[in-house]
Amino acid sequence: MQRLKLLIDQILHNTALVLIICSMIILLFVYLIEHIAGIEPCELCLIQRYPYYFVILFAFISFFTNKRVIKIVMLTCCLLALLTTISYAIYHVGIEQKLFESNCLSNLNISDSMEDLRKTIDLAPRAACDSISWTIFGLSLATWNVIISFILSIYLLFNIIRFSIKKEG
Repeated sequence: MQRLKLLIDQILHNTALVLIICSMIILLFVYLIEHIAGIEPCELCLIQRYPYYFVILFAFISFFTNKRVIKIVMLTCCLLALLTTISYAIYHVGIEQKLFESNCLSNLNISDSMEDLRKTIDLAPRAACDSISWTIFGLSLATWNVIISFILSIYLLFNIIRFSIKKEG
C-alpha cells in the first residue's frame, strides 16, 4: 500500500507525465466516440483536438529534459495550448447554447456542376457545430473540454510557478 501511495505521489508531482497521460486519455476517448460509437465530430470538435497534440509534444520534451529553464518553457507552451483549446471550447459551447452564430458550413461552395456539388457534399462536415450529438451527465463534450482543460491549466500554472521559484540544486 505504501508503494502505491509513493507511485501515485510521484506521478502527481511529475507534471509532464500527468499532462501526457491526461491528453492521451482525452484523445483516445474522443477517437473511440468517433470510430466505435460512430458519432461524427463537427469542425470545432476537430479543432479542439489539435492543442492536445501540442501538449503531448511539449510535455514529452519537458519530461525528458533536466534543464529547468527548458522544462518551464515547455510547460508554459503546454499552458498556452490548453488555453487555446479552452477558448475554442467556450466558443463551441456558446454556439451549442445559441449564444453565437455557427459558421461551420459557411465555407461550402455552391456551383452549377453536379460533380462539384457532390464533392462539396462529400467534403462537408457531417455534424453541425450548433447541435449537441452526445452528452455525459447532461454536459456536452465541449463543456467537458472547458472543465477538464481548465482544471489541467490550474494544475499546470501551479506547477510552473512551483518550478520557477524552486531553488536550483
